[in-house]
Amino acid sequence: MPKGAKVLIMNRSTNQSWKQDSSAGINMLPVSIDGYIRLSFAKLQAISLVHLISGLDGNPPTVTPSAAIATEITGYTEWVNTSIPTITIGWDWQMNAVHNHILPRRINEPRSNIMLIDSTGRDIGPMKTMIMLEALIDELDWPIVVRNHIDIRYGK
Repeated sequence: MPKGAKVLIMNRSTNQSWKQDSSAGINMLPVSIDGYIRLSFAKLQAISLVHLISGLDGNPPTVTPSAAIATEITGYTEWVNTSIPTITIGWDWQMNAVHNHILPRRINEPRSNIMLIDSTGRDIGPMKTMIMLEALIDELDWPIVVRNHIDIRYGK
């Protein structure tokens, strides 16, 4: 996990209420007219992300095979902060067997309302923002959280 990054896990079994995350000072950031919330990568790393929801994609096989084939389980996940304005980061995943454990791995680019900025306050652009978000996501302990949520939501 990136230095200083925080992850909160909330689901139906959690009794915690959503509270302002004043430690990150995120409530001072305006939403731009284009819908982006602009902030530095360092500030993003200081924000607590909360697992909002994960689900399975509905992709049943179209042909009944006559022999064994590898199946593919895919889905989506969405994470948010706990303050206003709401930052949202979502991505798609696919289940993979790793060292006798089945865990999701991120596939595709993340979706978000974030535009990262450099030290001068200028946008670093959508492509660089996406790469930085991928790095942030890949450092989080999200696969276990998503797997547990899927097990609970769809019945293990």
